[in-house]
Parts: sequence; structure tokens; C-alpha cells
Amino acid sequence: MKPQLWSPLGRILVLIFGLLALVASPFRADAAACTPGDLASGSAAFVVNSTGPTTAGFVFLVNASANPNTVQCSITVGKDPTNLAVSPDASLLFVENDADGTVTVTNLSDGSFNRTLTLTGTPMNANLAVSPDNSRVYVVTLPSPLPATPPSASLYVISLPSLAVSAAIPVTATATPTPPVSAPGLGVAFSPDATLAFITTKDLTYIVTTASNTVSATSIPANGGTAAVQPSGSFAYVVDVAANPSTVAQFAVSASPPAPVIQTPSPQCTGANATAITPDSSLVYYTCPGSNFVQSIPAASNACAMTGCTTILLGPTSTGPQGLAVSPDGASVYVSNSDGSISIVGVSTNAVGATIAGTAPLRNIGFRLPVVAFSSPAPPATTQNVPVNASFQFAAAAKFAKNPATVVWSVTCASGTACGTIDPMTGKYTAPATPPTPPTVTVTAATSSTEFLYNPKFSSASVTVTVTAPAIIVSIVPASPTVGLNLTDVITATAQNDTSNQGVTAWAVNPTVGMILATDATHATYTAPSVLPPAPSMVTVTATSAADGTQMGSATLTITSNVTVSVTPPTTAPPSTVLVGQPGR
Repeated sequence: MKPQLWSPLGRILVLIFGLLALVASPFRADAAACTPGDLASGSAAFVVNSTGPTTAGFVFLVNASANPNTVQCSITVGKDPTNLAVSPDASLLFVENDADGTVTVTNLSDGSFNRTLTLTGTPMNANLAVSPDNSRVYVVTLPSPLPATPPSASLYVISLPSLAVSAAIPVTATATPTPPVSAPGLGVAFSPDATLAFITTKDLTYIVTTASNTVSATSIPANGGTAAVQPSGSFAYVVDVAANPSTVAQFAVSASPPAPVIQTPSPQCTGANATAITPDSSLVYYTCPGSNFVQSIPAASNACAMTGCTTILLGPTSTGPQGLAVSPDGASVYVSNSDGSISIVGVSTNAVGATIAGTAPLRNIGFRLPVVAFSSPAPPATTQNVPVNASFQFAAAAKFAKNPATVVWSVTCASGTACGTIDPMTGKYTAPATPPTPPTVTVTAATSSTEFLYNPKFSSASVTVTVTAPAIIVSIVPASPTVGLNLTDVITATAQNDTSNQGVTAWAVNPTVGMILATDATHATYTAPSVLPPAPSMVTVTATSAADGTQMGSATLTITSNVTVSVTPPTTAPPSTVLVGQPGR
């Protein structure tokens, strides 16, 4: 016999399961704070937990590489957080806090707090997205609650990497009527090339040119509140969050102006809340909290079969689907529920395959996308010097990917054939015998893994290599280490490692005794003086490399004389003559 919920047996079972859920629940505010070790590797999803408008909320990290998936740790954010976004380079987490009117920025290298960015500074409804080129974050806001005469939505632009916040930009279309926003619900999504963004409200959808952050004069007649763009860049989808039943609008991203195709899915979706598209652009998913299910539509036909759209029931253990995100490998859809659970839906089956239990109410969810990153040279270095004919072992990998991904290596430079060589599989680079002109080459590691369909810009990474020549060594060798007065000595200079063969210049003698004269690029003739200089009668001859003025060589010459002076005293004294009779004599 099946027990009734409020029978004595039913109450006992509810109590038992409730206690078990409380003990085992991964989604609790006291989850350990994230450490660098928690964030270092593996596929990870981040899910928002709001504890209300008066206390700080949390973001839980779900280890999607573990089997089964587990909650790894938590990150403290602002009050009443709802939506989040991770930068494509996987370095920053952005969380908008509705009660604060702020955005919390967290470093994903170690989980540390970066800063809080103030937008409205007052309660708001908001949504946000990071551009695929990692240049900016768009945050779209409405006041909360909406006043009797609602304003248009506002767009704030957070520049990356500076995190400077722009003034509010009104989201209005000057060439078409802009009706007042009649209900909460905001969506924002970028085109894959980051040239356009689409902002959707309950009443209209707007186009933003990202180069100037300007809203197009013409809007799109598609009611929305949540939006997504195919990774292929062909179509955008807008789902109406306030209509009952919700509608789904599809329009071509490149059309000007776009003409949406709008349909009402069956079974009816009530109060849609979030939208996501698979990496291969084939399926569109959206949550239906009012109906307690998730639906999907095939993008190719943009229509449901006669039996209706694919409806995914979350089962008896999960209620209130809020956010959803497709894993980068395209295998699963993660649905965050208001009852604190996460339902993991298999894309191939469109059925719940696993559930992560919890009690902390969840909002939106998003994945950290995989990136190709170097480990040699060690981050944050993006340059490396390699001498000619030498080798360097580069290393890079697809970080944060769920499945192993191979990287392939290549090297390019301006002069083509003088780039050196690199093993395409191991990344061992060997520099050329002569530096290219200019002496820099680019070493690139790239992957073709399908886990990068969401994040193609970061499916490769590059390092700039400077090919360095060994220092030039100037040697000075005289024909003879000694030279006589008025005689000459031939001096030979050798500029070792001078690949340009420019020789030497700036011959000099110190002290300036005698004269030196260059005869060609590597020889000079020294002429000794006619008078012997003071002891030790030595001079130093120097020459400087013509290719590198900082390198010089020297040699010492001893000046000798062939003149001999002899003094011989007489052997007997000459006779003396004495004159008598003269005074003083």
C-alpha cells in the first residue's frame, strides 16, 4: 500500500528523508570556501544560491568531472544573487546581486574576492553575459520592484580587463516605439563573433553594436526575458518569460532587420526562465518553472513534431526548474531547481539521468569553459627567448575540459622558412641557425576538441619566441706583441658569432702614442712613434664590433727601441797647466 503523505507512516518517511537530505545535501551555506586546489582543474559548473535580500548569497562549485558529480566548495557573493557568467578565459566569475544593485567579481585562479562593482546601488532585476572575445561584460537592469511607470531597461558595460563600469545606457530603439517594460525578465546574449549583442525584455528585443555599445534604432518584435545565440552564429532564440503560455521566437542573427518566427510550444510552457543551446547548435532548451519541466526544440526545423515539443519531466525529487546550462562536451544539460537540487539531463535521451540533492534554493547555473593554456613557459609569461640552434620544450593542455584533449603545435614567423621547427605532437622547438627578421616567431598550441565549440577563441594559445644570437666576442691579435720605433705591426680582429659579418670598427690606441689605421673590416696597421714612450712603453689597441657596439676586444703591444747609447770614461787624466804669478790661479 502506498502511504499517504500526511498519514503517520507518511510523516515518518518525510521526516527520515528530510533529515537524510539535510545531512547529505551538498547545497548548504556552510559549504567550505573554495581554495586554489578546488579550482585548479576539471570541468566545473557554478550555481547561484540566494538566502534572501538581507544576507550574503553563495555560488557553489559543482565538480562535473567527478563520478558522481559532487559539490566541491562555495564562494560568498552579495545579497540576493540571481545570475552569473564566467569569463571565456576562465579567470573571472561575475555574479549580479539583485538586492545590492552590484556585481561581485571573483578570481577563479584561487577563489579570492576581486572586487564589488556598483551598478544601480539599489534593488534591481538583472542579467549579464561576457562577450566571447573576453573584452566586456554586459549587465542589463530594471528597478525592483517595477514602478507604476516603468522605465526602459539600462545597459552597463564592464570593460575587461580593467573592470571599469560605464554609465547606464538606455535600452531603447529610436526608430520604433518603445513600450514600457510591463514585467520583470531580462536576457542578454552575444553573437559568437562578439560584434552584436541581443537584449530582450518582456516586450521587445534590441540589437546592440558592441564596437560602440550603441542600441540599434530598430527593435525586434519578439517578447522575451531570456535569450541565447547558436554557437554556429546562425540563429538567436528568445523565450518569453512572462506569457502564459510562453512563446519561443527564432530569428537570423545576420538579418537586417531580423524577422522572428514565433511559436507557442506544446505542451504549454508556463513562465519560462532560462535558455541554452547545445554546442553543436542542434537543440534549444528552456526551463518552464510554472510547468515544472524543461522543453527542447530542434533548431534545424524550429518546430515541434505533431506530438509536441520534447518535454523533460524532472521527477518527484526535483521541483521549480530555474537555470540551465549545457555542459561543454554537449552530453548533459544541468538544471538548477528552486528546491535545491540539480537535475542532470542526458542530451541523447532527453531524460534525467542523475540528480544532485540539496536544500539551498538555487537560481541560475553556468559552466567554466575549457581553455588551452601553457604550463611551459610558466604563466603568466607569454614570451620566451631561445638561442639559435638551441631547443626549448613547450607544454600546454586543454584545462578544465571534461575529456582528454590533444593539442597540436605549430610555429610561424614573418620570414617563413627561418622560423625553426617544432614537433607537432610534443611541442619541442628548435631555433634556426640564424635569427629571422624580425627575430621573433610565434609558437601555437591548438586543439580541435568539440568541447571548445562554445569557446573557439580560447581553443588555442600562443607564445612569442625571440630567437637570440650568442653575444659577439671580439678578439684582437697582433702579428707581433712588440713593435720597434717607427715600425708597423698588423693587427687582426675576429668578431665571433657575428652572423652579419660586419667585422669591427672604431680602432683606437691608448695612450695615444703612435697611430692606428684600419685597412679593412678585420685588419688595422699600427705605426709606433719615433720616440720611446715612458716605461713600461706599452699601448693598448682596441676595436668595437660593427654589429654590436657594446662588444669590443683589446690587445697590448710593447714598443721597443733599436737605438743604443754607450758612454766610455777616459783611462788617464789629461795634463794640467799651472800659470805662476796670476792671482786666483
